[in-house]
Amino acid sequence: MKALKTGKIPGPDGLSAEHFKLMPEELLTYIVQIVNLIFKDKDLPQETKEGVVSPVHKSGKDKLHPENYRGITVTNTFSTLIEGILKDRLEPKLLKVQSKLQRGFTEKNIVIEYRLYCICSSMTFTRRS
Repeated sequence: MKALKTGKIPGPDGLSAEHFKLMPEELLTYIVQIVNLIFKDKDLPQETKEGVVSPVHKSGKDKLHPENYRGITVTNTFSTLIEGILKDRLEPKLLKVQSKLQRGFTEKNIVIEYRLYCICSSMTFTRRS
């Protein structure tokens, strides 16, 4: 819940991060039970798989041309909550087995590490050739 970003537009269900963060303790208990049930049954409700695609203008581009827009999908905040829990559980395990060549979009300056890895690998390959 703490990781949910406030000030964002709500998803199709109309619930924002603020709804979850300001929710009474009694209701949070039900949310935890629902999340645990989803993980136990390994079955996501259909509502968590839905979103609304909205066009967003690319800054500095002509607004009259459709190619100057990109689509973003706004999902339900509950979906974002589940995604965050999954990320927190999977990321530490994934980083242990993932190739350094596949870490371009992970956190903590992995991109810089990747570039250094590529440079070192290239230098090693060049020396062997």
